[in-house]
Amino acid sequence: MIQISPKRRIGIFLIALVAISGKIYSQSSSFGNTYLFNSSEMAIADIQHNFINGGSGIQPGLVGTDRTATQGFMSFVGTASWTGASNSAFVDGYVKTYSNTAFTFPIGDNSKYRPAAISTATLGNPANAAYYGVSASTAITTRLRGGNEPVLPASGPFNTALMGAGVLSVNNVEYWDINGATPAKITLTKRCYFFKFLRTFRLEWNTVGSNCSNC
Repeated sequence: MIQISPKRRIGIFLIALVAISGKIYSQSSSFGNTYLFNSSEMAIADIQHNFINGGSGIQPGLVGTDRTATQGFMSFVGTASWTGASNSAFVDGYVKTYSNTAFTFPIGDNSKYRPAAISTATLGNPANAAYYGVSASTAITTRLRGGNEPVLPASGPFNTALMGAGVLSVNNVEYWDINGATPAKITLTKRCYFFKFLRTFRLEWNTVGSNCSNC
């Protein structure tokens, strides 16, 4: 059972609602223009979610979440999966997985779809991730609702000139914030990285997509 504080009761309600609808429908869809504020969580449980490209509105194709210390999350529970993510349809913010199998986070920022993958998580120890299309030396990106987001992770910004043995350079235009407690392999979109390792994650030099333009 997922323990969620009173502030996250909306998350419990949404998980239950989607789980019930999953008995009737095999998939869900989003056309964008959706925003999840801090401490809120919208869950897709045991069904496939389709990111629909195009449309109209303030943020067509995009699901946004608060990039604050108490983030908002779009979550995937059980066997939930997704399809259709692209440079014009993704989650601009944080995505969480409760799955114990490999999962790819459909995340991006500043009109760039930059997924990351994790080999495992658990129901009791979920993992979450967000992509930042800015330099880790500033660690501040624009907010979909206007203005700028605060620095995340909270230990940022980071000195990209500090490199360990064997590291030749650090990307100065983007980074990923990936969090979790279960030992796992991480796979990123392309080979221009800034790494913020948390707990026991391990790097794998592979790619999860071919979206390597606009580096």
